Amino acid sequence: PFSVARDREALSRLGVTHVLCLSAEGRCEHADLVTYLDIPLVEVECTLEDGARQIAELVPICVEFVQGALRAVADERKSRCGGRVLVHCLHGRTRSAAVVSCCRAMLLEENLRVAYEAVKSKRDVHIPEEWFPILEACLSRCVSQADSNQA
Repeated sequence: PFSVARDREALSRLGVTHVLCLSAEGRCEHADLVTYLDIPLVEVECTLEDGARQIAELVPICVEFVQGALRAVADERKSRCGGRVLVHCLHGRTRSAAVVSCCRAMLLEENLRVAYEAVKSKRDVHIPEEWFPILEACLSRCVSQADSNQA
């Protein structure tokens, strides 16, 4: 995914309309082609719990970006199909998988583990088991906040 984010031809061929970059290494290289959200996460040694908390803090803004991307493109096309969002981190195995799983869980109202299994069925990814309680608590807060905003 990281190399695709830098490849103008691949972005265009795949129909990518938005890129969510979760790496300090990523750069907005094709702003004329896609909409970017850069969240420069730096690779650091930390506990698994700290890593999960770092991702959990980003979930609301990531869900908002993905949801907005899908809605904006669908509105523009006056159809049900939205755009394509490429989510990447440096290696494409953990952080991006956690964010995509959380976004999928929120947007499709799925259980996090069901969403993760769907993501895992498409790519070789891994979310550490220790991350699930932290990410699930984050999703629960997001759902509660969304419910209170609608009331």
